[in-house]
Amino acid sequence: MSCTRREMLVALAGLGSTSLIIPRIVSGELPAPEEGRPFDSEQRETIAAAVDRLLPGAKAAGVPEYFDHWLSEESFRPVRNYFSHGARHLDGTARKLHGKVFVKCSGEQQDEILKTFSAGDFKAGKFDGTVFFRQLMELTLEGYLSDPKYGGNRDRAGWRWIGIPDGLRSCWWNPNGVNMVLAPDEGFQD
Repeated sequence: MSCTRREMLVALAGLGSTSLIIPRIVSGELPAPEEGRPFDSEQRETIAAAVDRLLPGAKAAGVPEYFDHWLSEESFRPVRNYFSHGARHLDGTARKLHGKVFVKCSGEQQDEILKTFSAGDFKAGKFDGTVFFRQLMELTLEGYLSDPKYGGNRDRAGWRWIGIPDGLRSCWWNPNGVNMVLAPDEGFQD
């Protein structure tokens, strides 16, 4: 039994239908929030390891959580599916070359595999390693530099890395903050 959009909206609005939603979550009919992740645990570990090789510290800065946030959205299903395939191909390549999954490989071995994808030396059917690598790099940078409310940039690690001052609440939505970054000698006023 699934929850209709109307039932969800009524429940969220507090109009008394919460009793329709809560039992479904408890009974396991609806996924609990922690189950709403876009990847299974092995795929998530593989992607997190790859992200950390591309940008050291990205895992600690919450980039995998940024992926969880956006790739859980239905509109990102094609990207999520491509990333699932990418994680499987990273693991498959690691097993073929080194006899173990990607996360168990050394940093140098992981780099070797990522370079194979980056260089376009991996293709499997419609899957192109270069496209996957490019998307992985783009989303890694997005997650590292995004507004922390989306799961990435934990403790403002990405913003500190590029020199955005601690008083800045949001990188792009705060005109005073953007002016501070563009004209730092004028000072930042919160």
